Amino acid sequence: MKTSRTLLCLALSAVLLLGIAHAAPVRDERKLDIETDDSLTGFLSTVMSGAYLKDIGRLAEGEAPSQGLVEAVLGVYEYHMLGPGKAELTAEECRDLYGSFFSAGAFEMPREGDCPCVTVEGDRLVMDLEELDETVLCGAYVYESKTEGELVALKADLYTAWGYYLTPALEIPDEDLTWYCGAEILLKKASGTAFGWQLVSYTLGTPYRDGTMSLWPTYENAGMGVSMNLPGSLKLTGEEADKVTWQDDGAGVTLTLERLPGRSFEEGKALLEGMEGYTLLQEEFDTLMRTGGEKARVVFCAEYMDFTYCLTLTYPGERAEEWSLYAEILRNSFGIWGLSNG
Repeated sequence: MKTSRTLLCLALSAVLLLGIAHAAPVRDERKLDIETDDSLTGFLSTVMSGAYLKDIGRLAEGEAPSQGLVEAVLGVYEYHMLGPGKAELTAEECRDLYGSFFSAGAFEMPREGDCPCVTVEGDRLVMDLEELDETVLCGAYVYESKTEGELVALKADLYTAWGYYLTPALEIPDEDLTWYCGAEILLKKASGTAFGWQLVSYTLGTPYRDGTMSLWPTYENAGMGVSMNLPGSLKLTGEEADKVTWQDDGAGVTLTLERLPGRSFEEGKALLEGMEGYTLLQEEFDTLMRTGGEKARVVFCAEYMDFTYCLTLTYPGERAEEWSLYAEILRNSFGIWGLSNG
């Protein structure tokens, strides 16, 4: 699932075979003002792992981070630099590292650590990093960024993957990847710091319910000649010749798959009318999509296809961030593998 969708049309006497190579299960990159390089990846992985480990969902602009968040971030950084073992940092080293991660406040040596793995011995902060060798850490897949002077606002999906710390989501096998939640992050450019950035603020969304990709089953429909991967919470509630329906267990999510009369790519745009949000039109892949509000729709159509296939997701507004991601994963996993050609 690491290549872009490809539609291969073979001129066979009785069958039109559409072979679709699956893309990685990530959200499309939107407008990116900055490059997601190793420095940004390392910075975001460190600070977001700290937030994840301490379950701290928000840091307001101008707010000094809590002692727990500071210790978690410094611990993850030292673990990355030294591996498991013990890290001992002087007060001066802590102050320098604090300034490499946070834009507000200043480091003050506490009387005692926030957790048993951190102790204070005189003017030294001692961190036992052994537990981090057995702990899943966090990464950030940035899909949108906007620069205003020294500040950069990011939108990202956070993910966890055992054994893949600092690995981009695109390089992690699907079965090992778990999408954790959405995040809005504000950074400040800061030359001379460890990564060239400081954290100004962040807000984490509600944890994703179906983010574990290994729990997505594969659905195949021989009558329609299609297959796709589905979020684990969706259960089949109706299956007709040209329409299939899934719903979750009372959380207000519905997915429908419809097989409609064939139409051209241009005609397929009418199926997106009346919807708002992010729009993707990929005529070279016979794919149209719109996600926004409480609804997402993906359409597959082309003049040479006998049928049009339409996926429609409806979901509560408070889960839009999660399910708009899933709509894109559904699009990438959708395979049309056998159609009658008259």
